[in-house]
Amino acid sequence: MVHVLWTLGLYKQFVAIRLARYRIERVALLPRGSIDEFVAGLQTNTSAAGEEMTEMFDFDIAL
Repeated sequence: MVHVLWTLGLYKQFVAIRLARYRIERVALLPRGSIDEFVAGLQTNTSAAGEEMTEMFDFDIAL
């Protein structure tokens, strides 16, 4: 923050980027169980609603 004051606000963009990078690097996932079980549970609960919503909003998700 001192750099922002010292450079009369010209360093503000660099401070914002460095702060965003710092926050992204510090994000962590702490699962309670197995990730594989979680993904398997999500795959069994699928329905056609998601596909119909992509058609309705005309999203093209190519995998």
